Amino acid sequence: MRVLLVGAGAIGQVYGYHLQQGGAQVAFLVKPAHVEWAGSGLTLYRLNQGKAPVDFTGYDLFTSPAQALTQPEPWDAVILCVPTDALEKGPWLAELAQGLGSATLVTLQPGIEALSTIYKHVPKAQVVSGLITLVSYPAPLPNEQGFEREGTAYWFPPLASCPFEGPGERVKPLVDCFKKGGFPASAGADLASQSALGSALLLCVITGLEGAGWSFSALRSDGAQLSNVCKSMGQAANVAFKHQGRSPPGLPGWVRPWMLRMALAMAPRFVPFDLETYFRVHFTKVGSQMHGELDRLIARAGELGVPNDSLASLRGRLPAPSPA
Repeated sequence: MRVLLVGAGAIGQVYGYHLQQGGAQVAFLVKPAHVEWAGSGLTLYRLNQGKAPVDFTGYDLFTSPAQALTQPEPWDAVILCVPTDALEKGPWLAELAQGLGSATLVTLQPGIEALSTIYKHVPKAQVVSGLITLVSYPAPLPNEQGFEREGTAYWFPPLASCPFEGPGERVKPLVDCFKKGGFPASAGADLASQSALGSALLLCVITGLEGAGWSFSALRSDGAQLSNVCKSMGQAANVAFKHQGRSPPGLPGWVRPWMLRMALAMAPRFVPFDLETYFRVHFTKVGSQMHGELDRLIARAGELGVPNDSLASLRGRLPAPSPA
């Protein structure tokens, strides 16, 4: 199997490494500025197995869709490992789609609009959706110890798998290759709804944390903000369901403050890294993407006739939207 991964960030590296371990010939499409560091080899740390470094080499690098898609042998799959907002930045996706041939396009992007954007360029029958259930980040985090050198650390939650959904003849070879390479992949169903709902709910929690200065304890002790986060999760769920053409749950308070308070207290105890620092570092880095997704969620709520006052209140504690 020949696989081209678009983006060699923390997610792309993990997916590419395990595909290579499963026997695939792997290549990355990256920006020209990233060739120097990516070309010298990558270092990975699978935290489920400790902090021993693993060297990832033996892949090819391309810097333009034209260069990647004019190879002598066609690609079997092209996996999009870029942020959701990158899908609409520049002509690269259209260029990629034009040269895709019969290859499977795998999209990992969350958000209520991601698949709609993909389908503008690629036939639905050629698309496989993937749901990211792992955590991956540039290591070490600030004050994090135990790493020999800089690299990418990643962690698979126990008993969780990374599902893929699409035509069976396209999903099966991918899942088989991933599993052979030690990656917990599986065939799934209704991933679009799960992804849209999950990303919308997580967005509310992240926004609440940002408004609390990225402090779990500060959010737990702020009853008003905690309550507003819970109400916004209900509104976000209604938007996600209605956007999918399904009956919304209509439960603005279905997540109770005590439940979220307990989750914020317990979750850091079950991960092998500093969860609070990870949230602060990672989601500050992708802040513009998260703020844009929240703005789209609020706007979509208005279009669908779904209440969005709690979502708007969360947004009000963050920087104003960037001018278009």
